[in-house]
Amino acid sequence: HKAHAYAAGFFGIGAVEKTLVFTLDGIGDGLCASVNVLEGGELKTLSTTHGRNSLGYIYRGVTAYLGMKPDEHEFKVMGMAPYAHPKHAERIAGIFRNILSIGADANFDAKIDLTSFELRAYLLENLVYERFDNVSGGVQLFTEEITCEWVKGWIKKTGIRSIALGGG
Repeated sequence: HKAHAYAAGFFGIGAVEKTLVFTLDGIGDGLCASVNVLEGGELKTLSTTHGRNSLGYIYRGVTAYLGMKPDEHEFKVMGMAPYAHPKHAERIAGIFRNILSIGADANFDAKIDLTSFELRAYLLENLVYERFDNVSGGVQLFTEEITCEWVKGWIKKTGIRSIALGGG
């Protein structure tokens, strides 16, 4: 996550002004997210989120659930998302809101271990008989919403409005 943060910050606005740098991925270094401040070439980590709370693992799990290869075909899920009916995408996004949210500390907070069999069981139980395009639309909508909520929470918490994003 430090490598993602430095790359995002140094090659963006972080090279010239105090910047809030976010990293987000499936899991790397045991983490799935970090929030950092880059100023004057120095990176200070404000927060990290353990991999068990990984938004990326939800997306990975949906990719597998839809019969595609995890860690390779997530782009296909993203590509199918626009074909979902908006009301069904919204309903299915709610299924994901039940297991991952942004906590009071402005970090990802999972109600189940997203790196374990619990996620697979949850998807099997809650997405059975759902159309593939609606599932794709639901997970994409949820991903966009929760990521924006996370970023906005940290902007509010720190007052830093210059941001950079990185990840795997």
